[in-house]
Amino acid sequence: MYCPLCKAEFRDGFLQCSDCHLRLVATKEEAERQSVTRVWRGGKSELESVLSALQEVEIPSIFQERSNVGFAIRSSLLGLAVGRRNDPNDTEFEVRVLGSDAERAQLTIRRTFDETEDC
Repeated sequence: MYCPLCKAEFRDGFLQCSDCHLRLVATKEEAERQSVTRVWRGGKSELESVLSALQEVEIPSIFQERSNVGFAIRSSLLGLAVGRRNDPNDTEFEVRVLGSDAERAQLTIRRTFDETEDC
């Protein structure tokens, strides 16, 4: 049994992914056929808003933390990396959803940030 979103494997008897809360599919091939699309990339300060907005409209999502390599390289070249620890600009997050949910997810995220700007 496999999750079509995060592609995790589960023992027989499980019906739903414990992380994504999606119904599992029977084979790895079936899970791999499901497209997964990045719908947002940004900083930690916005991540919770994005995840909450998607959850509110019942769009399953996963996120991944990534190093912002471009920033790290520029900082190293400029000599700014010496003595610096855990700079939030070194990390960015990506949120992914099933391809079939991508358009609705992007609209939801846009609306979330439009509402935030209005406040």
